[in-house]
Amino acid sequence: VILSREALEREGDGLAERAYIELIPTPKAKPRPEKYETSGMCLMAAVPIRSDGNVTGAIYGGVLLNRNFDLVDEIRDIIFKERWYRGKEFGTVTIFQWDVRIATNVLKESGERAIGTRVSEEVYDTVLLKRKPWFERAFVVHDWYISAYEPIFNPKGKVIGILYVGVLEKKYNDIRNRALLTFFPPLAAGVLIVLIFSFMLSHDLSLPMRKLVEGAERIASGDLDYRIEGKARFVEMKQLMDHFNRMAQALKEREGQLERANEELRNLNRNYMEMLGFVSHEIKNALGNMLMSAYNLKEGYAGQLNEVQSRMVGIILRNSERLKDMIKNYLDLSRIEKGELEAHKRKVEFNEEILSPVIEELKGQMESKEMRLTVQTPDPFELVADPDMLRTIVDNLLSNAIKYGKEGGEIRVIGAEENGHWKISLWNEGEGIPPDQLPLLFTKFTRLDTGGSRRKSGSGLGLFITKEMVERQGGRIWAESEYGKWAMFTFTLPKEGE
Repeated sequence: VILSREALEREGDGLAERAYIELIPTPKAKPRPEKYETSGMCLMAAVPIRSDGNVTGAIYGGVLLNRNFDLVDEIRDIIFKERWYRGKEFGTVTIFQWDVRIATNVLKESGERAIGTRVSEEVYDTVLLKRKPWFERAFVVHDWYISAYEPIFNPKGKVIGILYVGVLEKKYNDIRNRALLTFFPPLAAGVLIVLIFSFMLSHDLSLPMRKLVEGAERIASGDLDYRIEGKARFVEMKQLMDHFNRMAQALKEREGQLERANEELRNLNRNYMEMLGFVSHEIKNALGNMLMSAYNLKEGYAGQLNEVQSRMVGIILRNSERLKDMIKNYLDLSRIEKGELEAHKRKVEFNEEILSPVIEELKGQMESKEMRLTVQTPDPFELVADPDMLRTIVDNLLSNAIKYGKEGGEIRVIGAEENGHWKISLWNEGEGIPPDQLPLLFTKFTRLDTGGSRRKSGSGLGLFITKEMVERQGGRIWAESEYGKWAMFTFTLPKEGE
C-alpha cells in the first residue's frame, strides 16, 4: 500500500525521512513535474483478534520498502549466484513506487544506489498504464539489461508500482563476440573456398554458354558456316556444343536444298509466264480476227441477219469481249511477274484521253442495266501518269462498278486535287462488299462473293493488276463499302512535274 507522509510520521521511527526521495533526471524517462517523492510504499499484513468466535480487534504491521536495500539484495542473492561482471552488478532487483526507484541494487556511476532514478517511458506506458508485464531489453540508468517488469497492485487492484529483475546484457554480448571470434575464421575460410570453387565452376559453365549464345546469334544473322570450337570440362556441355554444331550443319544443308528448290520454282514460274504470255498473245490475235468478223456479221456486211442469228451473234460478241479482257489480264500478269511492267509517264488530260474512251467502250453494258453515270471532275483535268496503265485502271474499276452495281442504279466518277495528289474515286450503288472480304480484294485470283447474288464470272486478276499499276506510278488504292448499299474504290497519283 502507499502511505502518505502524515501517516508515516504518525508511525514514527524516522519512517517519513526514509520515504523522502529526490527525483533524479533519468535518460529515456517520461517527463514529470515533481521534484521529490514524500509518500512511502509499505508491505502490510493484518490478523484478526477473536473472542468466543467473534472478531474483537486486529493486529497489523508492515515494512517500509523505501530504501529497504536488505530486501532487494536478498532477492538478488537468491536469484543470481554471480554477483559482479567487469565491475558492474550482473543481476539487479528494483522496487518502483509508481515510476521512481525506492529500493534497488542498480548503481550509479558514482557507485551509489540509483535511488530516485526513474523507469523508461516505454516501460512506463506498458506496465503502469496498460497494466501488462514487460519483457525486453531495457536501458537501466546507464547500461542495457535483459529485463522483466511486473506491475505491483494494492489490495483494491490499482497499480502502485513495479517489481523489476534484470540481467546485465554485456556478458551475453561478450559471449556472442567470443563465439564469433572463435568460429568466424574457419567459417570465413570455408566460405572463401566455396566462392573460389563456385567461380571456377561458373567459369567452366559460362564460357561454353557464351559460345552457344554467340553461335545462336551468328546462326540467326544468317552465318550458317559458324561452328563452336574448344573444349568443355563437363560432358553435358560438350554434348550440347556437339549437338549445336550438328544442328548448324543440318540448317546449312537444308538451306542449300531450299535454295535449289526455289531456283527450280523460279525457272518453272519464268517458263510458265513466258508460255502464258506467248499463248495469250497468239490467242489475242486470233480473237481479234473473230471479233472483227462477228462485228461485220452484226453490221450486215455478209447479208441481213434474222432475229435468231442476231441474238447468236450478240452472244458471240459478249463472250468474245469477256475473253479478250481475260487475255489482256493474263498478258498484264505476265509482264508483272517478269518485272517488265514499267510506267512511262507524261501529261494526260484525264477526261478526254482516259475516261471518255472507257465510257464509250462500256456504254452498252451500262445501258443494258439502265445505269446512270455522273462525272464530277475538274475541266480540264490534267495529271502526269502512264496513259495505258491509267486507262486499264479506270476500265477495271468502271467494269466492276457496272458488274456489281444494281440495275437502274447510279455510278459516280469523282476527281479532285488533295494534299499534293490527284484523287480519283469510282462509287456505285449495289450490293457492296462484305467486311470480311475487303482485305482480300487486291490479291491474285480473288473474285468477290457478295452472297446476295450468284457469283460473278472473271479471272480474279483485275484488282490485283489495278493495284500493281497504281503503285508502279507512286500512288495507292483502297476500297470502302457499306454492305448492301454501296461500294467505292479510290486511288491517288502524285502531282509530278508541277
